[in-house]
Amino acid sequence: MDFIPAKEYQTIYLIIVTLSSLAILVRPQIVTSDLVDKHNHGINPVYYLALIFALFIGFRPENGIFIDMMSYVVGWGSRTKIGFDQQTDNFIYDHIPYIINLFGYERKAFFVLIASIYFIGTAYACQRFFVCNAIIAYIVWLGALSTFSYGTNGIKAGAAATVFIIAISFHEKKIIAGILLFISLGLHHSMKLPIGAFILCYFIKDPKLWLKFWIFCLLLSALHVTQIMEFLGEMISDSDEHGANYLLGEQRNLKKGFRPDFILYSAVPVLLGYWLIIKRGFKSEKYNFIWNIYVVCNSLWLLCMYASFTNRIAYLSWSIYALVIIYPFLVKSFMPRQSQFAKGVIFYNLLFTLFMEVIYYS
Repeated sequence: MDFIPAKEYQTIYLIIVTLSSLAILVRPQIVTSDLVDKHNHGINPVYYLALIFALFIGFRPENGIFIDMMSYVVGWGSRTKIGFDQQTDNFIYDHIPYIINLFGYERKAFFVLIASIYFIGTAYACQRFFVCNAIIAYIVWLGALSTFSYGTNGIKAGAAATVFIIAISFHEKKIIAGILLFISLGLHHSMKLPIGAFILCYFIKDPKLWLKFWIFCLLLSALHVTQIMEFLGEMISDSDEHGANYLLGEQRNLKKGFRPDFILYSAVPVLLGYWLIIKRGFKSEKYNFIWNIYVVCNSLWLLCMYASFTNRIAYLSWSIYALVIIYPFLVKSFMPRQSQFAKGVIFYNLLFTLFMEVIYYS
């Protein structure tokens, strides 16, 4: 008998995240990292919270409610016997079961390991980005719409996205960033798009240009132009069968078509960046880089909106959603009533997720 029933996991998760978010919202003031004493000894408290979630999710029951989890349970025996295969889609991830079995551990260790990469890895990225405000940023990430889903269902993409976020935090250090991008791709082949955006935005840094690109892609999507999506699917079909299936495959019971709900959600970081960077002149090379990557990835999702697995394509930008919306308000003081704006972002992030999970999807 499972200590916690599988159907209660998301409810418990949302309760913990809601209470954690409310604990931030009742603070008198949120002080930005540039005004905080950074000579802080000891373990950052964000890691305690990350460990709790890594164990909570890692030891979840093997249940079909987590969808993709059961494919790993059913195929565990064959995965542990695969050996080293250079032809595998995900050259790091697909070998993890084999290595775990080699050391004599069972599949529960596999789920705990992936959950640890996801939750503890993101905590590390938050500490690098936000220093003393890491736990605030981490709670915003926990409260993002896709976080629970990709910690329990699309776990390959979730773990890969976490390593990608860490790579962004090292973007000034080319060798380290390159190694991390390689690991991210090895965890999931879908990271080709974010990695391409990373490289593109490293050289083309003009936010106004990428904003125009996003608007152009939105117009094409609104006009139901699918030729680009079909071209991309055909182009990658030989090297990436799964990716091509996302774009070209026909799947039953999936909501397809123009998605105004996804567009409204995706547009918030875009509009926020426009207001901060272009209208208010917010100066931050790292924020510009993060925002540009988000806009590029989300633009390509707009072109592929009519695909069967549109939510999985959208996640390639949504994985850094929380980082994009909270970053400016935690790193440095630049505007009056900034603490109130930060709390507004935290409240919006939580409220939207609760609305979608409790009302919209139920």
